Amino acid sequence: NPATLLNYRPVFTSYAEAGRGASKPFAVISPTGEGVDEGVRELLAKDGVPLLRGLTPGLRALATLAGGQPGPAGAWARARATDRSAFGAQAAEWRRALAGRHGPLDPATAFELLRAYGLPVVKSIVVRDADEAAARAHEIGFPMVVKVASAEIQHRSDVGGVVLGVGDAASLRAAVRSVAKRVAAARPGASIEGYEMQEQLVDAVEAMAGFTSAPPFGPLVVAGSGGTLVEVLGDRAARLAPFSVDEARRMIAQTKLARILGGYRNLMPPTDIGPLAGLVTRLSQLAADLDGVLAACDLNPVLVRKGRGEPRIVDALCICA
Repeated sequence: NPATLLNYRPVFTSYAEAGRGASKPFAVISPTGEGVDEGVRELLAKDGVPLLRGLTPGLRALATLAGGQPGPAGAWARARATDRSAFGAQAAEWRRALAGRHGPLDPATAFELLRAYGLPVVKSIVVRDADEAAARAHEIGFPMVVKVASAEIQHRSDVGGVVLGVGDAASLRAAVRSVAKRVAAARPGASIEGYEMQEQLVDAVEAMAGFTSAPPFGPLVVAGSGGTLVEVLGDRAARLAPFSVDEARRMIAQTKLARILGGYRNLMPPTDIGPLAGLVTRLSQLAADLDGVLAACDLNPVLVRKGRGEPRIVDALCICA
């Protein structure tokens, strides 16, 4: 309610001023878990005052802090110390390169960024047309997947921009033409950089990982079950970035995905979640290094090989702030 917000504005201003001069940890707790006006959050954040949503979880958080046992929060605070070194050797270069950009990165740049942080991506190239696709097919090998490459199209399958199971040169040419035709019909004004050719992995489980900016606490990383039904399944766990591999393991263990990878009802061989935990940890480091530059990142699907546990990122949507 705008009128209520106007009435309470001086109160929030006084909270921010109190936090600025406080010699002890200072926080504001909202009695509700619902969203809070962004202007209020920004007002408090500029003076370093965190806004906690929900009375019960907020009081528990302060009680834990007062007890001197911050646990994961303490590890998070140490990892986010202003004098810490960047996790990635190229962090400063990437911050400069992305500083003036807004909106989604093109697929090739997104994959380049992920590789810089040691995140495993599928073999992939972008070509201009069907002729170049046929000429460079040996670089990927069959079977492969063909996708439209456009920074303006975030969910490529929604516009018919994906063809699976391309098995030879003739079907490759047909796939490129088919994708071009469907995308032109669905998104006639979109700028198309080309067509992405990816290796097609089989006998794998679909996972997902990603992060979104959550000021003033930093990026919030999520991981869980992936694929086209990711929103329907709602199977995910979350942690503030950055965190260790052990914390990533505990995070994934909270999801149904962990039960599936564990060989649930013998539907698949037991699969170690360690490699996936390593991927999620490196993603948390990337998120921490590029906080304020990248607003969000969505890796879906991440294919995890059954039995072996090796993860490969198939699609990456990285959005600059």
